[in-house]
Amino acid sequence: MVVGFPTWLGILLLGCGDPAQPCANGGEGGGTPQPAECCQGGGGGGGSGGAIHLAAPTISVRGSVSAVGGRGGASRSLFVHSGGDGGDGGLGRVRLSVGALDCPGTFLPPLPPRLDGTANSSGATSVDVWPR
Repeated sequence: MVVGFPTWLGILLLGCGDPAQPCANGGEGGGTPQPAECCQGGGGGGGSGGAIHLAAPTISVRGSVSAVGGRGGASRSLFVHSGGDGGDGGLGRVRLSVGALDCPGTFLPPLPPRLDGTANSSGATSVDVWPR
């Protein structure tokens, strides 16, 4: 059982008409001031996505589970020597330890093609069989 999320008979329920949609997204990078003065630096980089670990015998996702990077900040300089736009933040990590997954919802990073722990790869939600 995960503290802070609604449960019913040991089933973790997410996004069932309430704000219990785990989100660990990175923040947006700062931009340069407008109007930008000569030779100012560029926009700041976006924050990287965070980490979410959900563990329960059964998990039901009706909303979304998200750990994506934030957008890079914009450079608003009109001058040739600006630092340019900031880069986007890196993808976060989502890990599931689950026996049964009822999932009409969405995951970012996306779910792997198989949910038995044998298809985990970079850029996808990591899944393992409950109780690992």
